[in-house]
Amino acid sequence: MKSPTPVVDSAVNWLCADQNVALLSLDEHQAVIGANSFIQSLLAIPKASFAK
Repeated sequence: MKSPTPVVDSAVNWLCADQNVALLSLDEHQAVIGANSFIQSLLAIPKASFAK
């Protein structure tokens, strides 16, 4: 199954690198999507917030 975004693709590739897993179960795929959502929310924070 193709991931919805390149970010998810790269996250899946990173997660699978050590385990050498070809396919993710649905639960694992949902976890990656959740992690991606969290990362996207962090990226949405203005960089000025960190420049203090």
